[in-house]
Amino acid sequence: MVKQRLKSLDFLKGVSIFLVFIGHAIYWCNSSDAYHDRLFNYIYSFHMPLFMFISGFFSFKLVNNWNDIKKKFYQLIIPIFAYSMVAGFIFDGDFKVSKFVAILLIPEEGLWFFQVLFYISIFFIFANIFYNRVLCRLGGGKNPHRHILHDCNVNWFYY
Repeated sequence: MVKQRLKSLDFLKGVSIFLVFIGHAIYWCNSSDAYHDRLFNYIYSFHMPLFMFISGFFSFKLVNNWNDIKKKFYQLIIPIFAYSMVAGFIFDGDFKVSKFVAILLIPEEGLWFFQVLFYISIFFIFANIFYNRVLCRLGGGKNPHRHILHDCNVNWFYY
């Protein structure tokens, strides 16, 4: 089965990337007064939640397994490692393991979006694995191949 691209989401990704670029450009061109710029404040009011939504939409899987954790590590942590090596050589003249650890542990440094996305993804992968392997089997009649968010949404609207 060939997956079809959702052109509207591709467009939304492009728009959000453009908005990140514009927001960063406004900040770097006018960093002392960027927070008083209306366009800057407007862009920063929604562009990162939009990125998180789009990333979550594309990473959704009904059933997760342990290989998904490895895949997320390669997709999100390896770029952080590569970035810390390149940035270390460019800005510091060498690569220090402590810089990589700082980038991994302190979300405000480096590629924080990748870090936060990795931590959120891992949390939901673990939650979904636990849900499918433990709770659904203990619950008896529930479908063991249903995503944890499905039951969360059902419960939110039930009460």
